[in-house]
Amino acid sequence: MTERIEIRAARPEDAPSIAAVHVASSRGAYRGILPDDWLDALSTGAHETFWRWRVESLRQDGAIWVAAKSGSIVGFCTTSRSDEPDAAADTAEVGWLYVSPDRLGEGVGSGSSLLAQAISSAADQGFAEATLWVYADNERARRFYENAGWQLDGSEQRKQRGDKRPLGLRYRITLPPR
Repeated sequence: MTERIEIRAARPEDAPSIAAVHVASSRGAYRGILPDDWLDALSTGAHETFWRWRVESLRQDGAIWVAAKSGSIVGFCTTSRSDEPDAAADTAEVGWLYVSPDRLGEGVGSGSSLLAQAISSAADQGFAEATLWVYADNERARRFYENAGWQLDGSEQRKQRGDKRPLGLRYRITLPPR
């Protein structure tokens, strides 16, 4: 029998698990894209502090969702109003969507369930579209979003990460009207 995935709003006590997923997933997904020393220096403790703060100080237009299986957090996703300079007021942004690397490819839908919740929640808040950024070399994530109906919108950016400046591509999707 397949384990049931529970999608729920994050709570402050989830911060250690969110941090662990964030660090492990970053190291797994970005190896070869970001510098190894930068990835190896990621700290679960620092991320725990960050995520506790994020959950406790959540903006009114934002949400942090977690995916739990058998009580353990295996992924998380965030949404908020986009703060991109070219974003319309009714544009949301999926800021982070991470799934524990040991759960990827199981076909049980943690990532898909989180993304569906993020889209539904943003639409319920009155957003008309959503955007997200993906590293150009993160082919697995790009396929995931493209298979979910997201499309490149032509925007690109580079952010310094250690000694690399990887190319980020922006994806966009129209949200279902409510």
